[in-house]
Amino acid sequence: MLAQRDKIGKTIEDFVILEVMAVSTTGTGQIIRSMLDVLNNTNNASKKYGINFRQVISRLIVQGLVKAEACEAWQKSMIWAVQDVFFNYVVKTTKLNLEKLSDIPDESYKKYPVIFHVYQHIFNEATKMYNLKLSAAYGGTIQDVMGMLQGSSIPKLETVQKAIEMQVIKNNLIIL
Repeated sequence: MLAQRDKIGKTIEDFVILEVMAVSTTGTGQIIRSMLDVLNNTNNASKKYGINFRQVISRLIVQGLVKAEACEAWQKSMIWAVQDVFFNYVVKTTKLNLEKLSDIPDESYKKYPVIFHVYQHIFNEATKMYNLKLSAAYGGTIQDVMGMLQGSSIPKLETVQKAIEMQVIKNNLIIL
C-alpha cells in the first residue's frame, strides 16, 4: 500500500494498493543454461525459453479480483504496474477493455478500482541498463477486468481439426 499522510505524518489521508507483476518464464532450465553461457563467454544462439503470459494472467486475475473488490468497497484504487509487452499480449488475446487515462494521475483515477500502469523498458546506453518509463495508464471496473477471463476469439472447429491433422502428418503420429 502507498499512503499519503497529513503534514504532521500522523493521519493517513489517502492510500492505494500497488501491485508489481513480474512475469513467469517457460523453460527455466534453459534460462540457467543461457546465464551460464554468458558467464562462460560462450555464444549459444538457440535460446529455448520465453514469457509464460497465460500463467501471469491467471495469477493476476486470482489475486486481483479479491483486492479489486475491496478497493471498490473502499472507493480506493488498486494499481497494477506491468510491462507493455505483457499488457499488449493481454489486450490482444482477451476481452480486457479499459479506458485510457491521462498520463498524470487526476480525478479520473478515483473513478476506477483497477488501474494498470503500463511501463516500457528503454535501454540506457550510458549506464548499460534498462530503465522503466510509464507509457500509459488504463482504468476499469471489476467487470472490465473480468474480460481477461475470456479469449478475444475462438477459432473455428475446422481450423483446429486441420491443425491437429497437420501435426499428426508432420510428426508421423498414430491416432487410435
